[in-house]
Amino acid sequence: MSGWAIKGNNCGDDDFFSTELDWTQFHHRNSGEMTDLAQHALNRGDSLGLEFDSIGRDGIHDPNVVFCVMDDIDITRLIARLARCRGNHV
Repeated sequence: MSGWAIKGNNCGDDDFFSTELDWTQFHHRNSGEMTDLAQHALNRGDSLGLEFDSIGRDGIHDPNVVFCVMDDIDITRLIARLARCRGNHV
């Protein structure tokens, strides 16, 4: 796992489920289709229709991974900041 993710439930003693928060989070059947859809969106300026309900698991425990845990106020401030990027104010 790299980048931002939302941690889900634990799976055993040294593994867990998560939702990745990156550009690959759109509906595709395989990596070839993912690449084709991303290229098409890039060429035409289309949205990929990101979704953040998928759950996966890394399956490889790395004891050196560092996690950032966000409090409710941190999440509220992040949402407000993202809304300002779109010109909306929360």
